Amino acid sequence: MTNFTFQVLYKNGDKITLLDKIGFEDIPLDGLIGIVAKTGNSELLTIHLEEGQKLIFRKRSFVTPGISPEKQKNPIVYMMGVRQLVNGTAVQFISYICDWPDRGFVIHQAGKFRENHPWFESPFLKINEVFEGERYYDPKNKLWKTK
Repeated sequence: MTNFTFQVLYKNGDKITLLDKIGFEDIPLDGLIGIVAKTGNSELLTIHLEEGQKLIFRKRSFVTPGISPEKQKNPIVYMMGVRQLVNGTAVQFISYICDWPDRGFVIHQAGKFRENHPWFESPFLKINEVFEGERYYDPKNKLWKTK
């Protein structure tokens, strides 16, 4: 598997590296202007946010039951993208970094989530990804809410 790091960028020049202990839900949103995916010291992909856009970031792991972690053949998929309102409709553009065991990674891009596809399927939106009036899932209370 590839060793990726992800840094969120702020207007004031601050950077926060996302780790298992510091997830997307934990980062401050004020002044957020982008996110960078890196492999080693090289920047692989950068998402720049404009005014009114919301960042989407997820890590998806696919596991085949009964197979040990070191023998898994499924990719880890990192979703990086943007949501914004266009004529009152929320639209998104997502880059999917698919990291395959023993094969390296590929990047797919999609303009919308696709149902019935293991990588492109819509995640539960988090409160920091939704616009006023949209529904989101509150994992702490395990309830659907409207912002």
